[in-house]
Amino acid sequence: MTQLALERHKRASNPGCLRSANKIKSQKSNKSVSIMVNCVRQPKSPWTQLTTAIRSRVRAKARKVQCTVAALKKQVISAIPILNWFANYDIRSCLVGDVAAGFTVGILNIPQGMAYGVLSGVEAINGLYASFFPVIIYSSLCTSQHAAVGTFAVTSLMTGGIVHTVSAEMYSRQNYTDVDNATLSVMDDIGDRIPFEFRLRALIAITLCVGLWQLMMGIFRFGYFAVLLSDHLIKGFTTAAAFHVFSTQLKLVFGLHKIKEWHGPLKLIYFYYEFFSHLGSTHIPTLVFSLVCITVLYLTRVFVNQNPRVMKVIRFPVPIELLVIIFATLTSYEMELETSWGVETIYNIPTGLPSPVLPPFSMIPELLGRTFSLAIVASAILISLAKIFAAKRQYKIDCNQELIAAGLANIFGAFFLCIPVTGALARSALQESVGGSTQMVSLVSATIVLIVLVALGRFLEPLPRACLGCIIMVALINMLKGAMEIVRLWKVSLIDASIFMVTLLATLLLDVDFGLAIGVLYSLLVFAFRLQYGQLEVMGRLRGTKDEIMPIDEPKVDEIIGVKIFRLHGPLYSGNAESFVSKVRKAVLANEKAVSVSHALVPEPAAKKWIAMPGEFEEFAGQLVRRRYSQVPANLTRMRMQAGRSQSEATAEISHDSNAEAALVKRNLRRHSVAPISMTTFKTIKESTGSLKPIKETQLWVKEPIIETMEEALEEPLRAIIIDCSSVSFIDVVGSDALLRLARECSLEKGIRLILAACSGSVRDIMILSGFTKVVPAECFVKNVFTGLESLDLHKDY
Repeated sequence: MTQLALERHKRASNPGCLRSANKIKSQKSNKSVSIMVNCVRQPKSPWTQLTTAIRSRVRAKARKVQCTVAALKKQVISAIPILNWFANYDIRSCLVGDVAAGFTVGILNIPQGMAYGVLSGVEAINGLYASFFPVIIYSSLCTSQHAAVGTFAVTSLMTGGIVHTVSAEMYSRQNYTDVDNATLSVMDDIGDRIPFEFRLRALIAITLCVGLWQLMMGIFRFGYFAVLLSDHLIKGFTTAAAFHVFSTQLKLVFGLHKIKEWHGPLKLIYFYYEFFSHLGSTHIPTLVFSLVCITVLYLTRVFVNQNPRVMKVIRFPVPIELLVIIFATLTSYEMELETSWGVETIYNIPTGLPSPVLPPFSMIPELLGRTFSLAIVASAILISLAKIFAAKRQYKIDCNQELIAAGLANIFGAFFLCIPVTGALARSALQESVGGSTQMVSLVSATIVLIVLVALGRFLEPLPRACLGCIIMVALINMLKGAMEIVRLWKVSLIDASIFMVTLLATLLLDVDFGLAIGVLYSLLVFAFRLQYGQLEVMGRLRGTKDEIMPIDEPKVDEIIGVKIFRLHGPLYSGNAESFVSKVRKAVLANEKAVSVSHALVPEPAAKKWIAMPGEFEEFAGQLVRRRYSQVPANLTRMRMQAGRSQSEATAEISHDSNAEAALVKRNLRRHSVAPISMTTFKTIKESTGSLKPIKETQLWVKEPIIETMEEALEEPLRAIIIDCSSVSFIDVVGSDALLRLARECSLEKGIRLILAACSGSVRDIMILSGFTKVVPAECFVKNVFTGLESLDLHKDY
């Protein structure tokens, strides 16, 4: 016999020794609890905490403010990062890669800038301006080393919609005509009649407002609000917006000039109805030219630029967009596509840099509300892009500084006829893959665009507009593939998949602005739903251990007799306080019902000392369960059916009760067993006949083979409720009051003790300030669940 078995036998034969050991353990438990009680401090009032926090923050800021040249230099460098990275630029290790990446990105900026300029509702030259002026400002003020700023499909589409609406309103006011929402949604001929100066004036005001929004968000430190736009929400939105952009280019590719321009909800449905209605009037030369361009662009993209084997040899992606533009321009010039074949061309590209113009400041109050969603989308895309490459390259960025840089870039660009800019994933990924490592890449790419603006712009006038549409459509293929993200999200999280799908469908069926608003609103509702219905777990002890507390659903985990342990994952606030307390009440009522039933079904007590060997335990357990079901009234089902329940519901209730009582017998018998225990739960087969069959194999090892009475093995009232607050992030006054009512109900009416384990400092302070310790003693706050069990003196169960 082992030493542990000898000690157990000695304690069983000597009750005095057992009582003395229990007394010593109880003293240790009381001592640990008293130490924990002494650690509970009286928290400060909320106003005192607020004033203390503000005072400490002001003092910390004051210590950093120094009236010295070094401090002033540090502040200037933090506000203008180019002074830091340009002074410390490593020419040997960075210059070659930055120049190569800048040349590649600059070449790509030329066709995409022209294409997205047309998409924005103005001319191609405005897209080229946006690839030069804002890029210089952003690269001088940004902290991201790999974010390539310029034109982007989604923001260009949103800009084009606002330009269309605002310029139509300006034109109608100029001509003293009324334009209502119905007229604005179908601009079939008025859109072509709006002079360019109206659209350009609207564009300048829109770019200025977007820059003002971004600048204000950066100054007031709103960069962290970008986390509200989750990655799957952004991906769903950009995928749907890419489909909108793709659809708008069909008009250019097929040469259809009579299709109405639709704006507002369901515009895609109306557009495709018009598109297929006018498909017979397709301009064949334009379509053939477009198909050739699309074929060349797509094949080169797939088999060359995205082929790892080819890229290992050539190392640089082929600038196929630029080559297609050169080929299309030469072909159009030599074959006179505009005059001989009726193919629409760019026609006019000014040479040189534009003179700065003052934006129409009077339009700012009118456009601030309309451009808010555009500013949010541009900021979220830029910050997400900067974070991706910062995490990949292991350096830090300042989100607020990024917003300030983007805002000043757009404000500066508004004076030079630029469309709003943001980060572009394709160009940023190309910059990083070619070898770009600093902001020098943006300066080199701006230089390439500058050369085109100053010297080569007039040579691009014969370029067909359909070629720009082909470039956009092929560039959007990867964004359209983002719809397959639903497959991965569906396997990982249905909630995240629903956010993706709601945003995607809302943006597709409604307009881009409505889709973004609905996606953000639905995401916030899901967030509130998750907070309100936080996961509540019933905890138990792992067999053979003393302090391993795990969910009761895990294998080899049993509830502790006389104690209910709950763990709430999430905050306890006004949204979920009542549901949490109601779940705890149900558990208490279920335990009381089981105990009351056991009182009514307990057989006559056996001898005072009933010694059960392992084989006798099986017979004893079966006897208890068979006796209980022999006393089930035959008309129990009929009684419950008379109470308004169906036969299936009545049978299900009887099955639930019998399973609960069988589990109670199992739990209480396990109280007198030693680990490891392998005892199979009893199962009912036909409740209507009142028969119950135990599983054949039942093994039980006895720790103290002494059972006082059969009543002791069957009943055990609830003595305490332990709430594990380790996963509770915060609690408000409503949650604290709900716990206070629960504590009063348990202690005064039922004699049950409520214990709060592992509370954080903020949670404990709220509860103390709300008067929790005036009703419940301070001993209710314990360090962890095991300490709470020790305070209950449950050493017999260990």
